[in-house]
Amino acid sequence: MRITATKEGKYVPEWQGNRKLPESEQLYVTYQNLPGIERDRFETKGEMKVLVPDVYNAKDSDIDSAVDKATKKEKPVDGEFIPPKVDNAGMTRAMKPVFHNLETEDGTKIETWPDFLRLPFTRENHLDELRSELERELPSTQERIEEKDSKN
Repeated sequence: MRITATKEGKYVPEWQGNRKLPESEQLYVTYQNLPGIERDRFETKGEMKVLVPDVYNAKDSDIDSAVDKATKKEKPVDGEFIPPKVDNAGMTRAMKPVFHNLETEDGTKIETWPDFLRLPFTRENHLDELRSELERELPSTQERIEEKDSKN
């Protein structure tokens, strides 16, 4: 079996109507796709937080009910699932984005993520919106790890 594993990707931001511009004028970002082991550094695993009954103040029937549910291997009624978290800013840095068609008023080309972060972010230039979009969208291009069912 042969698979395609591209090492680079391209993203065209929606920021400030960028996608409506002629293609030759559009700002776009190329980035490195992260190997699975590298991507794992930026993702936490989801977990189940189980609420244990207060055995000191609970009635015997409440404790018996909780034990019965646990021994039947049902999902606990009293608990919450804490979804996985992703360090989007860290993952974006690790993807080493390169900017194309971005420059300052004086003609200085902005190409790297550190160069971009050194720019002044003001209300007038809305660069904070661009940063937010990139930190949200670039990590979402990386395939998420799916937990395999133990029955398979």
